[in-house]
Amino acid sequence: MSSPSSGEAPSTIPKPAGTGAAAASEGKNKVIVVFKKETPAHEIEAAVKDVESKGGKITHRYDAALLGFSAEMPDVSVSSLNSHPHVDYVEPDGEVSIYARNLLSGGK
Repeated sequence: MSSPSSGEAPSTIPKPAGTGAAAASEGKNKVIVVFKKETPAHEIEAAVKDVESKGGKITHRYDAALLGFSAEMPDVSVSSLNSHPHVDYVEPDGEVSIYARNLLSGGK
């Protein structure tokens, strides 16, 4: 990957939390779990309890634009949620930055 000063934009895709040395030593993944629109509240609560019972921690709940939560959880919980019938998707939670280069040079 090139540095911003080389004129090429760096990747804007966040690295999964489980890839860093600190995360690896803790064995936790920071993820966002999104449920399908028609998912009943009791199914979401059951998933939350499952994550917590396996050592995970819910860090935020989403109920307006989407149904779901963000969490720090071990690999086993991520695998379990990926196969859950009511889960739409699980993705890494992380900061994303954008690098843009102004291609306009005064009309030249």
